[in-house]
Amino acid sequence: MVTALRRLAILLLVLGLQYQLWFGEGGIVARQRLEAKVAELRAQNAALEARNERLREVIRQLETGGEALEETVRRQYNWIRSDELLFMVPEHASRP
Repeated sequence: MVTALRRLAILLLVLGLQYQLWFGEGGIVARQRLEAKVAELRAQNAALEARNERLREVIRQLETGGEALEETVRRQYNWIRSDELLFMVPEHASRP
């Protein structure tokens, strides 16, 4: 009788520890979730880093002046030279 209770107690202890190992706060399942989240965040960081590098290149081009600066000013502010004409065509012209 005593050995059966000991076996039951040991079995319950092992099951409790296994539960903690698999499903507890620091368990295997929680770790897999964290690893998936880390992978997702690394992918987002890589995309943002690529975007930042493109923006840095645009900034470098604008800082050096020249054609990039002129093109940006012409597009954003519709600036023209004194010997040019600017025709503005609406993007969505409605037809009667």
